Amino acid sequence: LPTYEASFSGNIKYKEGHGWVHDWLVNWKSKKDSIWWDVESSEKQMFTVKIAYTCPAKKVGSEISLRLNNQQIKAKIVNIFDPPMMHSPDRVVRKEVYEKDWESLVLGKIMIPKGKSKLVLTATKIANSEVGEVKSIILVK
Repeated sequence: LPTYEASFSGNIKYKEGHGWVHDWLVNWKSKKDSIWWDVESSEKQMFTVKIAYTCPAKKVGSEISLRLNNQQIKAKIVNIFDPPMMHSPDRVVRKEVYEKDWESLVLGKIMIPKGKSKLVLTATKIANSEVGEVKSIILVK
């Protein structure tokens, strides 16, 4: 579930600004901020949930939570992962954001019920003023 298909609140914004396909979310600085995805499933299904993120050393230690109805899974960001933007052969600097590599953190398992649901990602602890950058949520059946 890429962040360009998510909704979000608070100070969170897109890195480039428009939320085009390769964009991601930055500026996650408050426990009141949230990121959510509306999902629809044809059947009740169990998934392992991962988050694709980057986090420099000074921001490691934030704790995040994913909620779906009465279910909640949590994880702490403990790995430093702050790669540079990938080199691009563009002759003219592009308007879209340049891509970079992403770390994957397993949040846990969650049961997605049949029908429409909302997956809500929040921070329960913010280390050193900001959580990090978020590219997507990955659901593995």
